[in-house]
Amino acid sequence: TLYFRLKSAQKSLHLEEKINNLQLGHQIYLSEEEIESLIWRYKGLKVSHKMYQDYNHQINSVLAKSIVTIQEISITDGLTNIFNRRHFNTIFPQAINLARIRNELLCFILMDIDYFKRYNDTYGHIMGDNALIKVATVLKNHLKKTNDYCFRMGGEEFGVILHTDRIDQAHTLARTILKSIENLKIEHKGNKASPYVTVSMGIVCNHVNNINTVSDMYKKADELLYKAKDNGRNRMEF
Repeated sequence: TLYFRLKSAQKSLHLEEKINNLQLGHQIYLSEEEIESLIWRYKGLKVSHKMYQDYNHQINSVLAKSIVTIQEISITDGLTNIFNRRHFNTIFPQAINLARIRNELLCFILMDIDYFKRYNDTYGHIMGDNALIKVATVLKNHLKKTNDYCFRMGGEEFGVILHTDRIDQAHTLARTILKSIENLKIEHKGNKASPYVTVSMGIVCNHVNNINTVSDMYKKADELLYKAKDNGRNRMEF
């Protein structure tokens, strides 16, 4: 609530002169009206200070939310709303370190959509984008652990990082994802492996002591992915 009080310009000028004299160390005498005016001025300054504090708090709150939003945008794929390749490059070394601390197996799945160029050529890029979104949603829905991640690596290629106790658990999850994507029943006439959209996978599961570098693990998964393609697609190789 703001309070306003009209005052005479001439009286205000006299009060200003007296205040200036006070600042110079002179003794001054104020009338009741001048004292009342000072009180109103103090109230105004108090209200202004409160408004400034509220405004400053709001600005800081907006800035904090904006920073978080910018950070999220920088690590998220704009189409599929899962993590992007940039975040993968950050997370993968961290995942290896976490696996070392916990003495766990680390599994990396590299996959891409079979004959995706043919799909875009047949159904158009809008339908292609919808297919990418649906595949990404399947990945998100099947990852339950907080330290398991899925990424759009680029184009029609996706990656998944899993922490697990047993290799067979990772293979079971990969098969489930594989079948769940086909079970979306997204028509794909150009797919030689199925009437529907499918993916091929390369899976690498290593104990941390056997992981030399991030690039080695990625390269191995990439080789297995191409082996899955060579062996007929809509399958996994490990």
